[in-house]
Amino acid sequence: MPNAFERRGLLQHFTEVLQGSQNNNSLQSTLAGPLTINKYNEIIKPFIQTKTAPDNLANEIRTKANTEAVIMILDNSGIIKHITNKFYLQSMQMSMREKFQLMETFGAANLSFFGEAARVYIFNAATVDAPSQDIGISQGKYYYQSSIVKMYNNVLRGSQLIKDDKIAVLKANNHLIYGYPLNLQVAYDAGRQPVTNFVLQFVVSEHSLELPGVVSEKYLEKMYSVDGHINNRAIFDFLIRIDHILLKINGVLDTSVQGEEYNSAGAIEMIENASFSWYNYQPDSMKTAYTSLLSANVSALKTAFGSTLDGAISPLVHTKVPDNTLDRLIALIPSMFDDEGTFNDVATLLRNLILLKKELIIFKSYRINRGT
Repeated sequence: MPNAFERRGLLQHFTEVLQGSQNNNSLQSTLAGPLTINKYNEIIKPFIQTKTAPDNLANEIRTKANTEAVIMILDNSGIIKHITNKFYLQSMQMSMREKFQLMETFGAANLSFFGEAARVYIFNAATVDAPSQDIGISQGKYYYQSSIVKMYNNVLRGSQLIKDDKIAVLKANNHLIYGYPLNLQVAYDAGRQPVTNFVLQFVVSEHSLELPGVVSEKYLEKMYSVDGHINNRAIFDFLIRIDHILLKINGVLDTSVQGEEYNSAGAIEMIENASFSWYNYQPDSMKTAYTSLLSANVSALKTAFGSTLDGAISPLVHTKVPDNTLDRLIALIPSMFDDEGTFNDVATLLRNLILLKKELIIFKSYRINRGT
């Protein structure tokens, strides 16, 4: 896709139209004050013809006026070259998936990710193909489906867009979807005349969720942030304290040392394997470095408990890590490589920290939901 499409989109185009309204007294009067959805529709009205249809569809036209969908074709400078709204968008299916490879083994399954797969959206719409009651050439003004088929064959299909250095855009509410149609399926049903249906498959190159003056990408991001989810400041501060404890627990569990004369050794490996024999034959320099660092990290966790625990967190912590657990760890760690019993005691106490970590994460999720 040409880079020009990345640099210039419809949002910029509509903004320029809005700025240009300063020299248009009629449009300027229409757009006075805050920008609303109706005023946004006024901006694009010069590019969209009013819908008309047979009498039996008139009510549907009126009720869908505010959710109108539009298909446009832009050149590489962002100028609208073709446009139609001669249809009623009934559904829009957006498929977003990852490229991955899952390999089942005798042990744990191996899962690899390779980024996002190409997005293909599916649009289902209804329109009409019927003569009007007018006389002359106007009799054909309701052949909307035929006009969309003609548009697809001449300018809308993906290969033609690439050849012409253009891109298709479908607008529906706050969705601006840039891409290339892959196929068009049209259905005529004798029992439903003059209504027809079509399905458009669309490979997506860009999808904007902004509606100028109404909703921005940053506002949408705020809706799923922790700050935007929690209205109670006390609970927010409480969650910060839990995060502080989790950080210190991770510091203990991530304890690792490495050197030229030995392989890296870490707390997780020790907990999972509890292999005293492997550690016992490692150089004294590794054992000394490891016990020193592990003792420091456990002491930091103890300090965090002392300054962070309150009446809400304490019962949960004490269930998994009794008061003397960290003191016992600090006492045992310096001699943990002296005998297998001491080594296994340290591994068992560290496993309690893993359980506590899981419980705190669950507890944190619960309090977040209570904070709304």
